[in-house]
Amino acid sequence: HLPADDQLTLKVAAVIGQQFSIDEMAAIHPDRNDPGALRTELDDLLDHQLVTREGSEYIFTHALTRDAAYGRLLYSQKALLHAQLAEWYGAAQDTTLIGQLAHHWESSWLAAREIDRPPVDLDHVKAEAADSLEKATDAALASGLPHESLELGLRATRILGVALPSTAEEVGL
Repeated sequence: HLPADDQLTLKVAAVIGQQFSIDEMAAIHPDRNDPGALRTELDDLLDHQLVTREGSEYIFTHALTRDAAYGRLLYSQKALLHAQLAEWYGAAQDTTLIGQLAHHWESSWLAAREIDRPPVDLDHVKAEAADSLEKATDAALASGLPHESLELGLRATRILGVALPSTAEEVGL
């Protein structure tokens, strides 16, 4: 069994994704914003072979490990951690992070809407999710990825509650 602190660190890492950095962890970890303290806990996760390290990046050894850790988070924790990470990515003002930004705002919104009293402003998260998905849609289209662009755009419309025709009859064909 992992100590509670290591379990929390594993869950926080799962919010970030399959691969994560200590800076991302320090930005959102509720108990550890000091990279030194995080390194100790990440070393424990390395010792348990739950993550590996490549340079400054940590990677879950198995997607199932990440999925299991993520699944143990409450919706309120998911909503808050995803929103905090999205804010951190947004503060970087790095256009290459638009995909991650959109993913985390959308994930925050999806989690927050599942609970009665979300720890985030649902309207703000919804607006940020739709806006970042729109930007990611444009970026995908500009990169020559029309299918990805369409999927991102459809996700934005679902967040906004826009009903689009999905059958030939609905389109009028």
